[in-house]
Amino acid sequence: MYKNLKTENFFYTVFSKISFITEEIMVFFYGIKSFQREKVKKIRN
Repeated sequence: MYKNLKTENFFYTVFSKISFITEEIMVFFYGIKSFQREKVKKIRN
């Protein structure tokens, strides 16, 4: 029982870390995209 709980806890920690990293990467790429869009707007004007 205790070992099972520990394993679940471990998987939960790993999963939350992975989802956090994925979120960070998505935010990063979204930021790059919007930054490039701003540059394009400035060039056009």
